[in-house]
Amino acid sequence: MGYTAISPSELVGVLLVDTNRNTANLHGLYVKPPYRRNGFATELIHKAIALAQNQDIDTITAQTLYGNDPAQKLFEHCGFSTISGKAVDRAKYGKQFGEYEHQKIIDA
Repeated sequence: MGYTAISPSELVGVLLVDTNRNTANLHGLYVKPPYRRNGFATELIHKAIALAQNQDIDTITAQTLYGNDPAQKLFEHCGFSTISGKAVDRAKYGKQFGEYEHQKIIDA
């Protein structure tokens, strides 16, 4: 499932959401550079939170790369907690990346 942000008639952002029983994982969050810092990413995440609430999902997760401070602050702003950090082997890229796991528990 995915969500889009549109300003006024242009697609400016996207967020993909995978659900599995009572958990949703957010990934692929992207907002075009000229539209960043205008609330579009927050809007997309809030749409995903509303989906979770409507589908009785109790946990939402997301991952950000080490050093991606804007994304980490965004998830924190949207009520997510950082629950872990780990090295992730991305063999197809020929190196490892550090990644943070973020989590939001949905209130009933």
